[in-house]
Amino acid sequence: MRDFPCWFSYDQCASPLLYQGLAYILSVEGILTVIDYAKGEVVYQKILDLAPYMIHGGIIRGGCSSCPTLGGKYIYIWDNQGTTVVIEPGRTFKQVARNRIEQLWYSYGSPVRNECMMSNPVFSGKQIFVRTEANIYCIGDTGRK
Repeated sequence: MRDFPCWFSYDQCASPLLYQGLAYILSVEGILTVIDYAKGEVVYQKILDLAPYMIHGGIIRGGCSSCPTLGGKYIYIWDNQGTTVVIEPGRTFKQVARNRIEQLWYSYGSPVRNECMMSNPVFSGKQIFVRTEANIYCIGDTGRK
């Protein structure tokens, strides 16, 4: 008997990350499934501390569509509302950070939700670039003195 249900269905929108023999698969609901690629066995599943649901056009939708992304020695996992969970790769879950970009999206002069971010982050040196609906963010060392 498993402690956590294991399932795969239509709700995987992001591409998996394959690293050191493990596949990191993220569902739109923010559930991370790590599979041993060679054995085809689930190593662990974890409900991540993300904000996976968003209201868009009056409809509540699942909100994790960015792919798990390796940056340096960590894996970065984003939801569609600006929250990032950073984990160490490996056979056990170890979260090292959680961050959130707060940028409200306005409709007719009123804030209605956080700005949507659905693209994968891009890493360049000590910087992370993230594209959102209306902005591009650069996170990290800008090199300015």
